[in-house]
Amino acid sequence: MTVPVSGYVYDVAVAGERARSLRGVLPEWARLLYAVKANSFGPVLAALACDGGVDGFEVASAAEAVASAAVLREAGRPVRLAAAGPAKGTTLLAELLDAGVEVVHAESALELARLSALGQARGQRVRVGLRVNPQHVALTGTLSMAGHPSPFGIPEADVPAALALAHRLPGLDVVGFHVHAVCGNRDARAHAAYISWCLSWAVRTAAEHGVDLRWLDVGGGLGVAYGGQEPLDLAVLGEQLASLHVPARIEIALEPGRWLAADCGWYAAEVVDVKQSGRRPTSSSAGEVRLRWYAARGDIAAYAGIPGLDQACLLEEELARTREGLGPGTVVRSRTACSVRSRSLLAPGDARSGRGCGGVGAEARGQRGERRRAGGCRGVDGQGR
Repeated sequence: MTVPVSGYVYDVAVAGERARSLRGVLPEWARLLYAVKANSFGPVLAALACDGGVDGFEVASAAEAVASAAVLREAGRPVRLAAAGPAKGTTLLAELLDAGVEVVHAESALELARLSALGQARGQRVRVGLRVNPQHVALTGTLSMAGHPSPFGIPEADVPAALALAHRLPGLDVVGFHVHAVCGNRDARAHAAYISWCLSWAVRTAAEHGVDLRWLDVGGGLGVAYGGQEPLDLAVLGEQLASLHVPARIEIALEPGRWLAADCGWYAAEVVDVKQSGRRPTSSSAGEVRLRWYAARGDIAAYAGIPGLDQACLLEEELARTREGLGPGTVVRSRTACSVRSRSLLAPGDARSGRGCGGVGAEARGQRGERRRAGGCRGVDGQGR
């Protein structure tokens, strides 16, 4: 039985360069974290933790926390981890603390009670940032996570009661807030205005409820430019953020995920079936079902067809410089390098590839340490390693 070819290829040097480019425009008060849930592939994490890259990682599982801490130690960097995500039970919270998580973003009153019990048992004060679901945020993107019922965060109207509870519970040190209101925004001025709003809200709320504000996580939300879209203007973002007045002792964390990782990844798969759907021919490829949701949202570039691609061909023009060190079994061709040779329709045995898949790869969306794979994956760093 022949197994259809499919897999991921990551040019991790691209991820490292993205991290340096963003870190380079951020003010001194900013902390750049990478949301590991986007892609936890080890070489990608290592590239992001390069000199001048991310300051740390935002994690949502114990496995992510352990892997991220190891990468930072290997790079000789301080272990800076923040943890978020709903439905964190006592076991997971304990594992996150064991892994060295610095700030836990609490999503509910019950989670505050669990963290309090753990803090008392360990004889420590757990640093907590309250995750907030704002009533309204003007920022828009491909996905809104604020202003409506959601598993994420405490509704803004309930924040005073949550803070009162946190102040009563022993073993907690409330250091600030976490707001992640939108995904996929490519308007730099609007994003800077959103961060300014988060800061104003946090400073005001902290003053009203006796919080010694030292930490504000404004989430990710930076949009990737797919299919010729206008990219986020980093220079404008940096200029706008530099004009903000941030009180001393407050760190503001930005935690993009897909924006940092998307461009470093390609997914390729052998076509296994072709059929007619109305007036359009459609094809299905090995291991690609999980990518359809992302494609429907416009989060990855459309697949490009490669009729008659030799299955022994491992890597085409755009990745030629990384060819050394790639073993057999991976078929990759980037969208810009494709040519439709003698026929225009795909057939079983052909290959198709998609770029911009570094944030939806084999390691993406693993929950609580589970790693879900569709095909294999291979990392390269521009040096053939």
